[in-house]
Amino acid sequence: MPVRYKLIATQVMVSPARRIAHHVPASYGRIAETVMISPARRVWTYSTDRYGQLIGCWRNKPAQYATRYRTVMTRPASVYYSVVPAQYRTVTRSVRVH
Repeated sequence: MPVRYKLIATQVMVSPARRIAHHVPASYGRIAETVMISPARRVWTYSTDRYGQLIGCWRNKPAQYATRYRTVMTRPASVYYSVVPAQYRTVTRSVRVH
C-alpha cells in the first residue's frame, strides 16, 4: 500500500498585537497682564510762587501700571496609544495519512 500525504494549512502568529505609546508634549503660550506698580497717593511737594516764596501743598499722584508678560501652559502633556493588530501567516505542511 502506497504512503499518502495530505497538505494541511494552519495560521501561525508572526507578531503579537501591541500598543504603541505616542507622547504629546505640553504647549505653552504668553499672556499679558496689566499690574499696578504703585497705588495712587498724595505727596507733599514744594514749589515757588512768582515772588520766589516757597509754598508747600498736597498733590495727587495717579497709580502707575505696567504690562507684565508671563508664560502659561495652554495644554498639558498627554499620551495616546495606538494598537497594532497581530500579524498572521498561513503555513502549509504535508502530513502522512494512514
